[in-house]
Amino acid sequence: MHLNDQQSYKIVEATPEQASLLRDLGEQTFREAYAADTDPTDMELYIRQNFTLDKIYNDLNNEKVKYYIAINDTQCAGYACVRWDRTHELLHDTKALMLHRIYLIKAFWGQQVGSLLLQQVINFAKSVGYEWLWLVVWEENRQALRFYEKWGFEHFGYEDFQYGSIVTQDWAMRKRVL
Repeated sequence: MHLNDQQSYKIVEATPEQASLLRDLGEQTFREAYAADTDPTDMELYIRQNFTLDKIYNDLNNEKVKYYIAINDTQCAGYACVRWDRTHELLHDTKALMLHRIYLIKAFWGQQVGSLLLQQVINFAKSVGYEWLWLVVWEENRQALRFYEKWGFEHFGYEDFQYGSIVTQDWAMRKRVL
C-alpha cells in the first residue's frame, strides 16, 4: 500500500515530555474505539491499569518501546506504539516487532492517518531488520480487522488479553516485512 497526498499530517517520534499527552490521547482513543461495545466497568478498570502517567512515562524511557504521534497542524490525530521486549510464542524463533497499539481520534477515522502511522511502523521495522510485524486485535473489531487485512496481515494464532475483569482470546496477526 502506498500513500499519496497526505502532506498535512506528519508522524513524529514521541519523547518522555509527551507522556501526559499520550496518556490523554490513549484514553480518549480507546474509549472512542470500544465504549459502545464493552462493559463500562471493565473499560474503566482497563483504563486505570493501562493509561497511567507512570506507565506511559516508563514506556517512553524503555529502550525497547517506541511511540509515534500523528499530527495535523497542531492537533494530534492518533498514535502508534511498538515494542520489542516481548513476542508471540509462535514467533519466538524469528525477529518480530510488536505493534502494541495504534489508535486514532474518531474525527480522523477514514482519513488515512492510520495508514500513515502503520507505514511509519513498517519502515522502522524494515530499517532495523525485523522479519515480522505482529499485533493482537479483538476479533469483534471488524473495522480493525479489515484495516490489517488490507495491509497484508494474516491471522496466525491467539493471545490472551486482560480487559478489566475478563480475559479474552484475541487474534494474533502478522505481516512479513522483510
